[in-house]
Amino acid sequence: CRGSDHMRYWKTKHIAKPYKVGIGVAAYLNEDERHRHALRCLVASFQAQTWQNWKMLIVHDGPVVGAENDAVLNAFEVTDKRVVVVRTSERLQQFGHPHRQLAIDSLTKECDWITLTNQDNYYVPVFVEWLLFTGTATPGCGLVHCDMVHSHKNWKPLVTEPRYKHLDLGGFMVKSSVAAQVPFDNFAFNGDGDWINRLVSKVRNHVQHVPATLFVHN
Repeated sequence: CRGSDHMRYWKTKHIAKPYKVGIGVAAYLNEDERHRHALRCLVASFQAQTWQNWKMLIVHDGPVVGAENDAVLNAFEVTDKRVVVVRTSERLQQFGHPHRQLAIDSLTKECDWITLTNQDNYYVPVFVEWLLFTGTATPGCGLVHCDMVHSHKNWKPLVTEPRYKHLDLGGFMVKSSVAAQVPFDNFAFNGDGDWINRLVSKVRNHVQHVPATLFVHN
């Protein structure tokens, strides 16, 4: 399914302008084919979004090893010009955190809102549209998040809150002007939560919640 063509009972949200959304993806492909399948699913979930004005920057952690992995990454760029792949010169590990700033710096220059995610997450087709609608329809909103399903919680739906351990990277969109002012410079395990807390502190009370389970964290 691509876009809204097969979305049952779905009505278009009225979004005033053709806002562009940036998606920064931390990725690493090794010999395990499940990594390739997961990344394909992630890209497909955005290609199936009802809001199609987006750009995806896949930042691969280090040089790509293996012809099949390289072919998968090349195919994304060939088949969809909205997808750009960057292969960093060095493998740094650390949950992909060291390269997230690269995505922020690039995407905030040309996109109105951005989200950061990982190669093994998945999104409901209205994720971008519903969060973008809520964020742009609310004066002053700087960050908007949705509810989610989390593999670490036995795949149970979770009602999220805008704070560490109650919201995951990938389950929200932030205005580019805000993200550009909050560097991703904590590479520890809790780096995601630290960035979330600092973003929320930056926007203060200008956070909105979409009460729908639109994000699957794997």
